[in-house]
Amino acid sequence: MRAICLVVILGCLCDTIFGIDLTLTSQAYGNEVVEAVINLIRENCIFAEDKRYLRRLAYFESHDGTDPKTYRSGYHGGIWQVDENKFIQTQNNPALQAKYDIIWNVFGIDWSRVTWYDLRKPLYSGLAAALYTVYTSGTGGMDWRIEQQATFWENYYHTGGRATNFTIEAGVLDEGNALSLNG
Repeated sequence: MRAICLVVILGCLCDTIFGIDLTLTSQAYGNEVVEAVINLIRENCIFAEDKRYLRRLAYFESHDGTDPKTYRSGYHGGIWQVDENKFIQTQNNPALQAKYDIIWNVFGIDWSRVTWYDLRKPLYSGLAAALYTVYTSGTGGMDWRIEQQATFWENYYHTGGRATNFTIEAGVLDEGNALSLNG
């Protein structure tokens, strides 16, 4: 029981340190930040059925922001490495109006005023990745299978990338999660 309480308390502390919301802190990184962003996105039905895609994507694209290239000069895609052309597709898109309404009502963010530079904040990067994925995956949504997610990533998110690389990294992430749950 004490262990469970400790985990809950530590989880709360990881989202905010000394009153600072790391999901809104430019260039914040780490597993806890990524998990906090994904929880906000899922809990508010922006991409409730992502089927671990956003988690795998953050790990693959930037190792949760720990890769030194994550916040490189001139590139602002953040932890989820959302390219500028993909970010632009998430703005003023009638198909995403219901999501914009949620983002405004929950976070007070007017998505039409967000800039690519804002994606240096983890919440904004995660929201952009979610919006882009929701838009491009259509009504079919996202598949649970890593291989299908890797194919989606290769065809829509990072054209020119190799799906096998995504599959391998996602497997490493999922295996690590299983080990930490069992250990």
